[in-house]
Amino acid sequence: MIQALFGTSSMASKLRRGLDETMSVHRSIADRIATARNASSESGFSEALQAGERAQRTEKDLVEDMSLLADTTIRYEVEARLLRGAYSSIRKAIGRDG
Repeated sequence: MIQALFGTSSMASKLRRGLDETMSVHRSIADRIATARNASSESGFSEALQAGERAQRTEKDLVEDMSLLADTTIRYEVEARLLRGAYSSIRKAIGRDG
């Protein structure tokens, strides 16, 4: 019975793993965005002109990463809400509504 509620194949366990994975992806995307922003602010004007095509490609990547970051933020919120619901159900099942 306990294994079904808290074991590795339980819904709560699957949601926790999903939450951890989403957070890892979120951190990775945020790191890429931070790196791109730092790289663009450290280069001078002449370097930016010489690397125009690369800068455009970086800008496209940055826009894509920002979209992915928004997506993972929403996914994280949904997974967290589902996990809270799963724990709430478990509390209700054992008679602790708190």
